[in-house]
Amino acid sequence: MQFAAAAGGAAPVLGHNTHVNNVNFQLPLRYTRLKFRGGGSYGMVVRARDTARNAKCAIKRMGGVFHHAEDAKRMLRELKLLKHLGSHANIVRMTDTFHGWAESDAAFNTVYVVTPLWDTDLHTIIKSSQPLSPAHARYFTYQLLRGLKFVHSAHIIHRDLKPANVLIKADCSLALCDFGLARGVNEAAVRENQLLLTAGNNVVTRWYRAPELLMNGMHYGAAVDMWSVGCILAEILGRKVMFRGASYIHQLQLIVQQCGTPSDSVLGSMMADLPDQERAQYQVAIAQCGVQDPAPARTLARLAKRFPSADQAAVDLLHKLLAFDPSQRITVEQALAHPWLQEYHATSQEPSCATPFDFSWEAQQDLSDKQTLRKLFVQEMANFRQQSASEA
Repeated sequence: MQFAAAAGGAAPVLGHNTHVNNVNFQLPLRYTRLKFRGGGSYGMVVRARDTARNAKCAIKRMGGVFHHAEDAKRMLRELKLLKHLGSHANIVRMTDTFHGWAESDAAFNTVYVVTPLWDTDLHTIIKSSQPLSPAHARYFTYQLLRGLKFVHSAHIIHRDLKPANVLIKADCSLALCDFGLARGVNEAAVRENQLLLTAGNNVVTRWYRAPELLMNGMHYGAAVDMWSVGCILAEILGRKVMFRGASYIHQLQLIVQQCGTPSDSVLGSMMADLPDQERAQYQVAIAQCGVQDPAPARTLARLAKRFPSADQAAVDLLHKLLAFDPSQRITVEQALAHPWLQEYHATSQEPSCATPFDFSWEAQQDLSDKQTLRKLFVQEMANFRQQSASEA
């Protein structure tokens, strides 16, 4: 059924209501043939046909946006980041964003984000019976790193890399998605080429969380993403989660058993922000593992034993990604240049983002106020449409 709505003397805007699993989608007429794709705490995703582009698309519906200001801020941040990063082939591209067509700018509660339709995600592929060859592992890892280079060059840390946030097409092309937890790096530290960040540590699904985050470190950098890449690579190679911890303490113990017992200086740096009681708790947990030789040769040997069928070069890259000490962890540029990826590596084909992303907007306005957030959403949607029109 078609409807027409007009607000504030504006020309009527045609839209239609379509129900999927008893959820109402208020969409422009161009989007048709909706089918359920997935859902979760963030909302619902459907596949659809974009008749204006004559292409399949995915539409994410996020309802009750302003029930919690922090959730709204996360959604707004993702819109801004997708607009900033969407020109890269290995990052999901936003093609449209809007609120419900029958909702006014001053009172809407639902936000929609449209992207091209991807066939599946890496988590689904890993859990499937589909064979994954060394060539698959190499190509997926290369594309993941290629996209991540663009992200890091924009002074952005993704902070939630995991197989479910890596989209895949039938031709094995890959794109990073879900930037709601992304944060920026400290500008002064960037000038010193240290990529440090001061922020909360409520980030990254536990199984893909770097040791410095597990120990409540408040100062961390782009190396947390590289640890997550290592966990993803291990999962591709072994077809199961590398560190399946039942708690933060158990997670840390699994890492120590595989990667070796860190030195006192490394531990001291990671736990510098902790109260004495929590610091003692982590030290006891690590001691319970027994002394695990952290020497590179021994940690590499443990990885080779765990992945006996993997290419030696792949294990070497994994070893460098899973360095316990973040200062020793390989960077995204170094990983792209690793011998295991030489088949694909070409610096000229691995672009950096021309403009760093500016996170300062989050501190410049009262983002606890719903109307302020609504105005920012409307402004962002209008800016995106203007940018899209100028690029068309």
